[in-house]
Amino acid sequence: MENEQTVDLEWLADLSKGQSFTHFIQSQPAKTLDFGSDGFTASLSEWGELLQLTRPDPTCGLVFVRGQYPDSAASILARAQSRNVFGDKSNGTFGTELVPRDRESPSPYWNVEIDDRKTQGWVNFRWPYSQYELLHWDIETDLSSEMGSCDTISFVKDGTLFQIHRLNWGVGSSASSSEHQDDMAYAKFKIGGPIRFGCPCSQNPVEEDLQTDIFAITTNGNTLVCRSNNYRTRLETTISVDGIPQVPAPLHSHDAATKVEWVDLTSEHVVDIRVGDATYVVSTYALRADDEDAHGTSLPADLADYLGVSRGSVNMFDRLWTSLCAANYEAIEAVEFCVVARCVEQILGVTSIPTLRPQPTDTGLPDGFAERALIGNIMTFQFVDVESAFYQIRLLAKLHHFIESRDLKEDFLHPYLELEKIRYAYLERLTAAIQSSLAWLFVTDLKPGRLLLAVHSEPSAIADGPLSERLKNCAGKRSRLTWDMTYNRGCYATMAAWYACRMCPSAFSRRFVDETIVPRLPIAYQLGMERAGRDKQPTSKSNVLQWLHLSSILLLYDELGCTENGLDINIDEVRETQERSEKHVSRLKTNQAGGWKAHHDELDRALLLADEMDLDRLQHNSRSYNLAVSRVKQTRQRIRDRKRTSKFLPGPKPWLAARGLSNGPWELQCIHHEAYLRVADVVNVPSARDRLFEFLLSDYSFMTSWDWADNDMVGRWWDIRPVAMVCATLLDLKFEGELVSTEILSKFQFNCLHITQGSSKLRKPKSLPRMLKPLSFLTVERIPSDPMTWSTAKFCNGDPKHLEIPATPLQWSHSCSNSSSHSKTLGKTKAFGCLTGYHNDPQRLAFP
Repeated sequence: MENEQTVDLEWLADLSKGQSFTHFIQSQPAKTLDFGSDGFTASLSEWGELLQLTRPDPTCGLVFVRGQYPDSAASILARAQSRNVFGDKSNGTFGTELVPRDRESPSPYWNVEIDDRKTQGWVNFRWPYSQYELLHWDIETDLSSEMGSCDTISFVKDGTLFQIHRLNWGVGSSASSSEHQDDMAYAKFKIGGPIRFGCPCSQNPVEEDLQTDIFAITTNGNTLVCRSNNYRTRLETTISVDGIPQVPAPLHSHDAATKVEWVDLTSEHVVDIRVGDATYVVSTYALRADDEDAHGTSLPADLADYLGVSRGSVNMFDRLWTSLCAANYEAIEAVEFCVVARCVEQILGVTSIPTLRPQPTDTGLPDGFAERALIGNIMTFQFVDVESAFYQIRLLAKLHHFIESRDLKEDFLHPYLELEKIRYAYLERLTAAIQSSLAWLFVTDLKPGRLLLAVHSEPSAIADGPLSERLKNCAGKRSRLTWDMTYNRGCYATMAAWYACRMCPSAFSRRFVDETIVPRLPIAYQLGMERAGRDKQPTSKSNVLQWLHLSSILLLYDELGCTENGLDINIDEVRETQERSEKHVSRLKTNQAGGWKAHHDELDRALLLADEMDLDRLQHNSRSYNLAVSRVKQTRQRIRDRKRTSKFLPGPKPWLAARGLSNGPWELQCIHHEAYLRVADVVNVPSARDRLFEFLLSDYSFMTSWDWADNDMVGRWWDIRPVAMVCATLLDLKFEGELVSTEILSKFQFNCLHITQGSSKLRKPKSLPRMLKPLSFLTVERIPSDPMTWSTAKFCNGDPKHLEIPATPLQWSHSCSNSSSHSKTLGKTKAFGCLTGYHNDPQRLAFP
């Protein structure tokens, strides 16, 4: 066949030495390597074996393909951490692998295998890359020697998983010596493997029996196709060697009329390797619905740019993260940013799932706004948890604000591409992710039992047929799941909207606000009140969330200009309800008598959120802000005073056990160490961080728990919520100057001046970067007569010497978010504005 490979792949040889590569922490334990794009994800073992592929699905949110192993978390983790053994002892994984030599019956047809792993890590924190030693076996002497290297990279593009293997024979001078040019070795590759199809509803981690299915295996040209009758979905597999397509031929026959649990698609291919010439093996795996066209098997022409490995690529996000570190940064600071970067890519590429509608419905969402559901766990509990979604959106909003505020210095790749262009592209990704996630939250009914289960349709609304049968079957399985119903998860949706509005205003375009957020506020209020009416004995966490939920509605109503939209909502009723909720929170008992318990942490975490909601911006209620300050102060002190566990408590009461809470020692939970880091004094921050990083995994995620008394401990290692919490705290500490990072932008903004009639109060900023000297007070010396005159204020050591402002009311920028406002009486003049400062030149402050 004619060679079809036209894409240059030589960059694979030195990828581990480039700017875009980040090494794993090999000394830490590992779990699966999860990556993806646009809802199509893949999960690899530590040795590159495929454990799972997923694609978006209109019925259950996603459909997956897995190998021949149970759905239990322990089974998945065991395969993620150990290397596959071929033959009768295979661990049931699938994908593309270099087959090791059979020691008992060596074959003369292949004599190459991989040995020790040289390096492993992430490319731009998105795609896994590994490099192995290649061993060459001498058939006559049965001795092996290192002959070269094998580089592998995996990535997802356009719904297709690509796995590239680069085999290079030659070590030192042997790669170029003329006397070895005719030497040849042979390597055997296995593609495919045992597979089965499933969805979140079909998982059965308790029993080892898997559901049965009817599989149809066909060959379409050079593509091997396996179709599932249960899910009306097919897996397409291809392989090519140096650009020449090969025909995958399964080694095992299959009866298409028989219902079985899994089917074996294993095929083998022997590849020639010559000295000095790199050999490329490219395999693809794609999940497609029946009504979708076949996928393309060719490598993308813009591959180096897409992966971010070319010098002029806007996708080389590793450059951006490196620039965020301080000059001459230490290793621990790099690890902190690796943690944040990897978590964000996990959210953007793995837990964000585009929602597909099985039929056209009137959801109130206009065309043009994408919807993405945020699931909390890609492996063991693949459902939406709105609380987890809130913390993911919270992290994205914080990161957007953090990156936007940094002062980026030129690096050595600046001649090829300016860092500002990479920053702009990354901020655009964050903005789009925040907007699409909020769009989905605001158009669903937020009923936990139906999240991701065809939320846009009812089973009765689907015509008779396979889709209806599957929908009813999955709905029945979903009804047996247990959910924590002690609080209203819908509260987190409005809280996420207000949080994003405050921290990332660029996500709130006028059209998005008018057509998506504002029309849903009355519905959010009504659903919240209906749920509150059903709670006869609400928990403390439920009371706090209801208070923050109503406060968020009021803040969105005021800040988004809802008075001009004619909403069908009685805002006075909302304010009265919010005040009643405020009273419930003010009466909460927070005494942890009898020692610390898991539900105490739930309440503490909800109360700490009140400090981030800017409740001082409520226009008709100042008590909420004062209550938040008081409660947060108490909570922070209570966490600081937490004692080490000296007495083991009995198991939780039945009503707490049903919620999945445990009374195990708090030291065994990752999020409890994060809570202490969040409130620690400056001198204790490094030690608190080091204790938290004891939970770090090799891929820069975190294990949620070490509590082996918890049956779901391993399954929670894939939870994204604890990692998002940790990353948000790290960003806060860096912004506040308690953890080192690059300097804040020389141009920073904060709400500075609110001059209101009848007010005599002057308030200092409550949160400014510690590297900047706070403003002690503002003194007005002269008012220019021309209202359009922009003037300056001169400062020396934080003491204002001169300030000029316009004399008449003006509409100035009001989009700042890092500090509270100043207010001072100035006759009858009323001005609202923001002050732009330059920390590199402390003598100059100017109005925009």
